[in-house]
Parts: sequence; structure tokens; C-alpha cells
Amino acid sequence: MAQTIATMTFNPPQAAAAARESVAAEQPLHSEAPFVQLEFDAPGERADVARVARQRRGIPSARTLAVHAADPFGPELDWAYRCYKVHAPNPGGDRPSGAPPGGDSVFQEYLYLFNVLVALEWQPDEPYLQALEWAFRRASDLLFDATNGWMAFGQVVFGGPEFLDSADIQIMASNRLLPRSWVGGLHSDVRYPDDEKYMPIRLGRGLWSDRRRDAIAWEEPEGYRTIVHEWGHYALKLRDAYLETRQLALAGQALPGADGTLFRPALRTVVMPRVGIISESIMAAPEGASELLQQQRDDVAALYPRMRADTGPHVGPRQLPLPLPRFRRQEGLDGSPEALFFPARSAAPALYGRLPDATRLEHCWLYLLKGAGDGQLIAQGTLEARTADAPFRLLGAAPGDTVVLVAETRDRQPLVLSATLDAAGQLAELADATPAAIPTIDVLPGAADARGRMASVALRLSGAADPPAQAALFPLGAAAVPVAPAAGQPGWLSQFTAVKTLDGHVLLRWPGGKYLISPFSQGGGPQTHTPSPANPITAGSSDGGAMLFFKNDGPPNEAYGQVKVVTTLARGLAGAPGGGRERGYAFGIASNAALPAELSPTLVLYTDPLFLLDDEREAMTGALRICRWQAGAWVALPTYIPPGYPFVVIPLDGASAGALLDPTAADVRVEYYKACWIPAETP
Repeated sequence: MAQTIATMTFNPPQAAAAARESVAAEQPLHSEAPFVQLEFDAPGERADVARVARQRRGIPSARTLAVHAADPFGPELDWAYRCYKVHAPNPGGDRPSGAPPGGDSVFQEYLYLFNVLVALEWQPDEPYLQALEWAFRRASDLLFDATNGWMAFGQVVFGGPEFLDSADIQIMASNRLLPRSWVGGLHSDVRYPDDEKYMPIRLGRGLWSDRRRDAIAWEEPEGYRTIVHEWGHYALKLRDAYLETRQLALAGQALPGADGTLFRPALRTVVMPRVGIISESIMAAPEGASELLQQQRDDVAALYPRMRADTGPHVGPRQLPLPLPRFRRQEGLDGSPEALFFPARSAAPALYGRLPDATRLEHCWLYLLKGAGDGQLIAQGTLEARTADAPFRLLGAAPGDTVVLVAETRDRQPLVLSATLDAAGQLAELADATPAAIPTIDVLPGAADARGRMASVALRLSGAADPPAQAALFPLGAAAVPVAPAAGQPGWLSQFTAVKTLDGHVLLRWPGGKYLISPFSQGGGPQTHTPSPANPITAGSSDGGAMLFFKNDGPPNEAYGQVKVVTTLARGLAGAPGGGRERGYAFGIASNAALPAELSPTLVLYTDPLFLLDDEREAMTGALRICRWQAGAWVALPTYIPPGYPFVVIPLDGASAGALLDPTAADVRVEYYKACWIPAETP
């Protein structure tokens, strides 16, 4: 690694005096920022830590970065973090005393500064980059507060798609990506000599809110607090602290016998998120929390040896009183790309008239096919509630690109529309691009080693009376991986192929401009990607609508590293049990091995918010149920409905999991689930 400036001086009295001389005498301006020197901790253990080799190999040349004056960290990007000794000001003097901070100082004796690489899937405009700078400045202040003054962001580097393979944080164009990270993804591990454990944090263009039905910007409190929560996983090796287990019994369960008999029912254990969490830890509840608990501080101190875990929480929130982080950008990233939009509903009634009347804006999924569409697919997420009156920005769009809209109207088959952006960047008339028969898309995980980072995947199409002419997998931010049915396989099943990312999309094409696109997400991970005890198999859909949880209080998580689960949005499996209605998307869940029953596997499905019901009587005349696709029909399962929670829950057991829990099942294990409203039975 290149040399760094050994000592950084902030807010010296001489500079403050010069600043005062530059303003009118009758209006003096004084800085309250302390005079601080940061001295590189040269003799310290893990004082200058390099990124893992796999990440370093993907970093583009530092020469692609714009040059900024007074760069104290040097030009190279191959360092992950550095440790500095903090010299506090000498009371009554001009220079730091060399003594550690004390008294009311917000500083600790040492300060760890992270070098954060942020890659964007598209070329952003200047306002978006400025908003990101505010987001990371606020996130750094919150990290400083949560760690009691031991850590902050020293430098944040913004790059384009060229940095996706080496980033600490990827920001994708979609507004419907659930933030995701691996515990310890920044760090090397002796069990992984090739550093295959490295995995960046994944974010969308903003933080999706089901209640608002739009994306919250990262510079807002909900946004930058989430960034710090994910950084806690990635860099501090902290696990989530919001899961709980509940013991359930089937309603009406009873034993024959005389009245008043007591009995112990057969209980079922579920693992689910807690909503009303009372905790000061930002790893439990990012909203309103800005601390780490004592055990969490102990864990972090074991990883960063200069940190003392016994320092009590500061009264906060505190702000890092230094001009950090420093920001750098890839050359050309701060250009002014042409802003192209999908029109607002109020401005294009004819366009929106193509959609069924009951279609909600947030159920309209937008995709951008670059050029001929065989090189890059940029998922945009969904339209938002604000799209009723404001246009929706198409990130990364250019004239000649194809826009594909998949409208998922509840209780109906999806409708696919497409149009090309003309030379002026305007959408031509939307054409019907719905295939004649919508196949069920499954992305299947292949066999994996217990230490494996990811499984290879295969594509399976079911019910494809008219098979597509072309099929491709699009890992997030990567080029297409064409797939075709393998010879000698029954039905439409491709060979297994490696993909670069955990999340991606399947694109199917038919002659005549017909399309179908579905997202998929792979769960599971290498050994140690979650410490024990924890949730050893992190699985679910890329938008967070379907989530699987497990609880490991016993053996090390290494025992489950070979279990990989892929969740795919199952478009086309419409309908509900008799008289029922859909209240969520259908998901296909595929595993490469039987889910471990000893971990109490649990499925959580988020449902449409109740306040969006057209008929509020529905909430009182029936109940939500998770339904499973069995023998060509949806069948309601006994479901736990936590009062006040936005989701429904089932234990995945012998009665509900089917092949997912069957150790004797074939290599391909796939089951389908959906949340539906089921009317109450008439007495």
C-alpha cells in the first residue's frame, strides 16, 4: 500500500485566526471545532489493514479518480481501514499536548477511519452525488456515535459500474432492493485462502417504504441509519439483534377429557422479526437507536485491538467534529447525464389506460434493456405513489433503450407492456408484450461445498406451452448469461452455471417483442458469514417480500454452509383458494438440500397494507393465510398472524414445507407460497 500522511492536523488556531481576519470586525465568526491531530498508529497492531485480495484485484486504477487537493490518505484504494492516535488540545496552549483526550472530549485515544468504496450501477447526476455525500457524512457521524468515538468514515470514493466488483457498497438503480450484507464481508478468514467470503453491501437507489409506497432518500434518517446498520454487519462482524422465537399451538387444539383438564399442547417454534423492539442497539432497531450494547462492543474490540470496550455510551447523538469523510469520485462520474423519465399518471392517461383498473402503481415493475437488450438489464424497481403526479426517473436510460413494464394486478395474470425510448428520450406508445402463456420461472441452486461462497444455478421453466426463443440470467450489474434447455433433460431445464452475484433477473424473449422478467435471490453463504448463534441461512426474495429465518443456538454455523436457497418471484401463479383474494406476490423457494428441521425454519411473507383495502370489511370477514401450491391449486395453511405486524408466518414443517424439508426428495426441491385473504366460513 502507498504511504499515508503520518499526521493530520485539523482546526489549528492559526487557521481560525486567519478566518476571523477575513470577516468584518463587527461580525466575528468563531469555530467550536477542537484543535486535533491524528497521528498514524505505525506501531499498532492492525493499524493499516489491506483489503482482501479478491477485492483488491477488482479495483480499477486509481488514475481513474479525479484528483483532489490536500488528500491526506494518498491515491491508492487498496486499504480497508487505518488507525490513528488522537492528540487532544493542550488547554491554554496552541498545540495538542500529546496526552489522550479526556474530560468532555468526544474523542477516544484512538480513531479508526474506514476507506469506503461505493459503486453505482448507473452514471448519476450531480444532485444525486451531492445527496450521497450528505448521506455518508451523516452515516459517519452516526458510526462515530454508535462506537463511542472509536470509528468513522475517513474517505468515501464514488465510482461507476467499473467499481461494482470491488466495492464495499453497491448502489443499484432499483428502488425495491432490500439492503443486504454478509457478516464480516470486509475481512479475510484463514479458512478462505482465496478470500471468496468477500461480498459487498447491496443497496437500491433509496430505502423502500411499504407504508409510504416510495423510496426514502439515503440522506434521510431512515436511510443513513440503515447504511450504518449494514456496515455493522460488513465491517464490525455484528449480527442482527431483531429476531425472536415464539412457541405456537394450533387454534382449537384440545385433548379429550373432562372439563378443566390441563395439558401441554404440541408447540411449534417460529423465528420472526420483532417489530416493537425496546433496544438502544442500532443492530436491533436503526430507527431512534444510536448505540451498541456491551456484548457488541466486546465483539468489535476483539476485532479492532486499539478499541476499549469498557467505554460507556456517550450522550448523543454526537457529531465527528472533523472535516471527514473526504470524498473522491471517478473521473467523469459527476457529469450531467440526460434525465429520462417514465411519465406521471396524470400526464399520460392514455398510457396508463392500458393497465387494469385495479393496478396499483407500486405493483408496476420497470426494467430497462440497454441497446439490443442482450448486454445489460437495469431493473428500476416499481413505480411509486408519487408517480401519480410526478414522473419516475429511469436511471441509466438512453435513447434506443427498451422499457419493459410488468404490471402485477392482484387476482389477475400479469400484463407486460414495452416501448422504446426515441431519439428525444420519449417513450413511444406502449405495446402489449405479454407472452401467450406465462411459464413459472424457477432458479435452482446446485450442489455446494460447506465452505462454498455461492452455488451455481440452473433455470427451469414449467407450464411453457410456447417456450421462449431466448433466455438469459442477468446477475445484478453484470452482463447477460445466456441459457438454453440442456439436452436429455425432461422439460425446459438448463445446465448449471456460475453467476457473479447473489441477486439477479431472468429474462425470457419470444418472437414479436414478447417478454417476461422475474427477479431471483440466492441465500445461504460460506462458513462464518453469520457467527453462531445466529441465523445461519439468510434467505428470501430480493425485495424482502418473502424471508426465511432459522435459529441456531447449538452447533457452529459451519454445519449448514452447503445449504443454498434461491427465492424467485413466481409470476403467473395467480389465484387464491375458493372465494379468496391475493394479498401478496407468489414466490418459488428452491433449495439444494433439505432445510435443517432442528433450526425451526420459518417462512415470513409480507402482505399488502390493510389501509390500502378498497373494502375495509374484508379485514373483519376473513383472515390472511399463507397458501401453498399443491396439485395445481392454492391450499391455505395454518398461519400465524402477529397482531399489528405487516406480515404473516408459518413454521416450515412436514405439513407445510413439502420437498423443502424432505431429505429423501430429488435434487431439485421447489415449493410455492403466497399470502391470500380467505373469507370466514359461514356458520
